[in-house]
Amino acid sequence: MDKTLYFHCFSGISGDMCLGSLVDLGVDPDFLVLELKKLPLSGYQLDFTSVVRRGIGAIKVDVNQVEKQTFRHLPEIEALINNSDLSSFVKKLSIATFQKLALAEASVHQTTIDKVHFHEVGALDAIIDIVGTVICIEYLNPKRIISSSLPLGGGFAKCEHGVIPIPAPATLELLKGVPVNDSIAEGEVVTPTGAAIITTLTDTFTTIPSGIVTNTGYGAGTKDFSHPNVLRTILIEEEHCIKESSDSTTTSTLYLQDEIVVMKASIDDMTGESLGYLLELLLDAGALDCYYTPIYMKKNRPAYQLTVLLLKNDESCISDIIFANSSTLGFRIDCQKRFKLQRSFDEVILPYGRVNIKLGHVNNNIVQVSPEYEDCAKLAKATGHSLRKIFQDALSAYWNNSK
Repeated sequence: MDKTLYFHCFSGISGDMCLGSLVDLGVDPDFLVLELKKLPLSGYQLDFTSVVRRGIGAIKVDVNQVEKQTFRHLPEIEALINNSDLSSFVKKLSIATFQKLALAEASVHQTTIDKVHFHEVGALDAIIDIVGTVICIEYLNPKRIISSSLPLGGGFAKCEHGVIPIPAPATLELLKGVPVNDSIAEGEVVTPTGAAIITTLTDTFTTIPSGIVTNTGYGAGTKDFSHPNVLRTILIEEEHCIKESSDSTTTSTLYLQDEIVVMKASIDDMTGESLGYLLELLLDAGALDCYYTPIYMKKNRPAYQLTVLLLKNDESCISDIIFANSSTLGFRIDCQKRFKLQRSFDEVILPYGRVNIKLGHVNNNIVQVSPEYEDCAKLAKATGHSLRKIFQDALSAYWNNSK
């Protein structure tokens, strides 16, 4: 049985909520404190408090400064982590999280990652939250990590730059390609640090998998909402082995599994413009994919079958969009099991820009390498090179770097 760590982010996610939920899940707080002392940092105290948020008990983690701290740039943080006695796993994943956070901040503020020194990147609590969370992950040692979709929150917040909209621009930058949903509360529910942590750690964003729940943990946020402001983490034991036969030899191959909803509707009385607009709305609302298939209906009428793939918790929103923006009076729903490769991301730097690389794994072997289309298209437009050349250059750079 494989151990899966599931982040249930119904009230968002922040760095302190991560630490609190993972400690409540079973990480020894004394172990966490001792490991964090391997960082060349001083002037702070880590406090763990049992609290109740709207009837749910949770752990609140606070980083209390006892000495004045200075903000740090990314190179300083990388040096601080690399010069510690932490494990190579903790160093690598912590630095990757900070780099992702710095890239988002740099993009928003139109600067370079080496010059970013905003509070979310260089503050002491961000360092403790990120490194501490990775220490907890190493302690729990899950086979994989998955997360629910993320609520966005709303309203405005004050920062050193003035008043900014919620979610913060850096948070939205980090959540590109991540399924989101309407928040149940106004205010900031996903912080930039929380977004950087979950997008670095998570293998995929989906509904909770089938299996046996072995433990749960709750980490409390600072704000008080009308709902419990906690992050829930769940340890689940599940099996993912699919038997494949080749040359009379049976082997076990590890794939990711989940269930998705498939909606289908037959439409014969809408214009092409309206059909195209409907697809845009569905994709913007979080549909995993959607497409039309030409069909013939009764009386030999040419028509289209709309097919929408989505996560279970998005059914209501997608249904509303279909009924409000199409002529159909109903649609069919199937729940289907889905098998997926394990995914991770890398990055290559070409002479004319950066390209993110999506990787597919089977039993820790890379079997799919795909440069991100949006990155390649952006560079193709900026440089005048063909999209095919950018794509091939990115693939060549990846394989050369991996040798």
